Amino acid sequence: MVVFAVIFLISCELLLRSIAFFTQTKNEIQSDKYPILTLGESTTARNKKPVDWPAQLEAQLNKENIPAVVYNEARFATTTSAILENTPYYLHKYKPKLIITMMGINDYHLIWPKHFVLTDKKNPLTYFKTYKFFKYLTASSKLKEPEELRGVISSDLEYPKHGQILKKLSEASLQSKEYQNVLEEVEAFLKNKPDGEKALYYKHLSEKLPQSPLNKNSDLMKNLDFVMKALRMIPGPADGTASWALHLAISTHQYHLCKEIIDFAKRDRSKMEETFLLRVATCLKDEPDYVKEVFVHAGDNFEFRGTALETPVKTNYIRLAELIEDTDICWIAMGYPRRPASEGMLAVSESRDEKIFVLLNQNNFEDALKTHTFDEVFEDKFAIDFGHSTFYGNSLIASNVFEFIKKLKSKKLCGL
Repeated sequence: MVVFAVIFLISCELLLRSIAFFTQTKNEIQSDKYPILTLGESTTARNKKPVDWPAQLEAQLNKENIPAVVYNEARFATTTSAILENTPYYLHKYKPKLIITMMGINDYHLIWPKHFVLTDKKNPLTYFKTYKFFKYLTASSKLKEPEELRGVISSDLEYPKHGQILKKLSEASLQSKEYQNVLEEVEAFLKNKPDGEKALYYKHLSEKLPQSPLNKNSDLMKNLDFVMKALRMIPGPADGTASWALHLAISTHQYHLCKEIIDFAKRDRSKMEETFLLRVATCLKDEPDYVKEVFVHAGDNFEFRGTALETPVKTNYIRLAELIEDTDICWIAMGYPRRPASEGMLAVSESRDEKIFVLLNQNNFEDALKTHTFDEVFEDKFAIDFGHSTFYGNSLIASNVFEFIKKLKSKKLCGL
């Protein structure tokens, strides 16, 4: 029986590795196309083809007879330090002619884990694809979406009352009688539901409550109110809900809620990833001893380093410039939606390297918001004045880069 199990596992591992090899080879070996490498964080690594902007960019380029392949190596919740650590490998792997970055927003925190990892390198099992595959199959939240609420959450057309609730909550001011009336309506709707289902619904309201670019703090306070209701009802691990709650608490300066939220997260230490810990540090920047305790509780993957008022963004932009200095690689250092050039972008633009270009996404998004609602452009409001882009929002980024690449091609720059 043991021998059979070993043979079965080895066979599964070989099969999965074979599938990975052939699919990876098909994706990577496209020597007849112009290779572009995109680097960044979640604003680039949405992993929802064809929603993300790198995929849209590739489609636009090929449609306009500019044969190109875009290799998207952006990672969720990463920093410029982690990006730079892996860039030499990506340069060797893909041999890009053009690099496009949108990076730096996760670096602005006062206290840091000493080392950022993209994968759990301390667990040797993670090297086996069989382990990853079965972990994926068995990984499920203890707070699954109940069948009876699935329709309520996914379709306002079938459940107009739910749509009305969202509309009323978004329009009423936080302290108004109307707002309290809608809360009572929600409580009546959930009266006989188990706590887990109530928590799911409140979490959903927190994430889906329409947000306008105006009165930001009031809107976020509503979201925080609902996510705290959810956290206080969730019977098991808080999963990503605690991270969302902590983000809202910081955004609205409700620092008195931080410790309560962290206690919910301690139910499941495996969910204390880099992003959550950085938010812990920001939320409790005046209590370094408590923050150190949280880092210790999170496990061996993290070390407490203390405060770092000077972020490494500028240094890491310069490091990337140095990496491509003696190559024929061009670099488009791109800005975030609605944001001016960062200190890192300004540093490399001042170098006057003819292969480095700065491209902003400030005016194109401001123009779009004159004719589109915030929710049509962004999925959320994680950065307050902008968030992760919708398909339309990502199309603005892709089109901006596309037009710039066309200009480079017309000038016969960067091997185009």
